Amino acid sequence: MRTIKNILFAIVSILFLGVLLFILIPAKKTPDQSAVILQIKELSRLETITYSLEKIVEKGESQGPLRDFLFGDKILFIAYGNVIAGIDFSQLKDNAVVVNGNQISIQLPPSQILLTHLDNEKSRVYNRTTGVFTKGSKDLESSARIEAEKLLTKAACDDGILSRANENASKQLTSLFKGVGFETVNIKTSVATCN
Repeated sequence: MRTIKNILFAIVSILFLGVLLFILIPAKKTPDQSAVILQIKELSRLETITYSLEKIVEKGESQGPLRDFLFGDKILFIAYGNVIAGIDFSQLKDNAVVVNGNQISIQLPPSQILLTHLDNEKSRVYNRTTGVFTKGSKDLESSARIEAEKLLTKAACDDGILSRANENASKQLTSLFKGVGFETVNIKTSVATCN
């Protein structure tokens, strides 16, 4: 009789542990399409490449040697900065993500320049010349900085930063989705152009 009680106690204990484990350990689920889109949009943007560049900017107008000596205002500015490109997920359309079992296809929005930033610690005025009868424009350095940001962006665009941003986004997202359990990941990128 005591043996039967021990056997029943063991069976009940095993069943209890089995039910407890079933409740505590969730089954592996394939994410549904709306959940994937929500998770992607929460990332906001994916920075996939950074260029570090240097440009020299000359601002001011030349009016001839005598007028420059008397009334000129020129600046030679050395700009160091970073151009960051990637994907803005806030532009992702709801139908851009298709989940079919353990397969996922994503149509990414075009990559874009996310940020052009001057490094103020490295950037500097190399030379500033003003005429004898002028104090110089207070906005000339600001104008040179704005021009430098445009030149940094253009240099990165001319070197193909957006196509590299697309390639890196595809690699990073493929790795991410394979890591969460998708067997087949198809990332489609859009042709990107600099503005």
